[in-house]
Amino acid sequence: MSRRRKPSGRARGKPDERARGKPPEERARGGERAAEQARGPDAKQARGRGAPPGPPPPRRLGLSGFAQCLILVAAFGVAVGVAELAGAVSLGVAFGIGQIVFAATLVYLLLRG
Repeated sequence: MSRRRKPSGRARGKPDERARGKPPEERARGGERAAEQARGPDAKQARGRGAPPGPPPPRRLGLSGFAQCLILVAAFGVAVGVAELAGAVSLGVAFGIGQIVFAATLVYLLLRG
């Protein structure tokens, strides 16, 4: 004996199952419609009349990509030179110090903006 479901007039199951046949933008609008109905009919009009906009964000004069590359190369070169003058055992050790300074400068430039 097979069991058959009784057809009912309303959809059952989870909300995402009910909206499965609808395109994504229609599924997303369902929550918006419910929220608008709960706020009332004048809420749409009042949304545009808020507090006056604040001052614009401060302009930050950042360095160009070329200038940042020059800073990185200069930091590496200066660090290698200082390491050599300070008595690094070999050029490889001086280059290792230069890499560390290069990485620290890169992190600074990235975090700065």
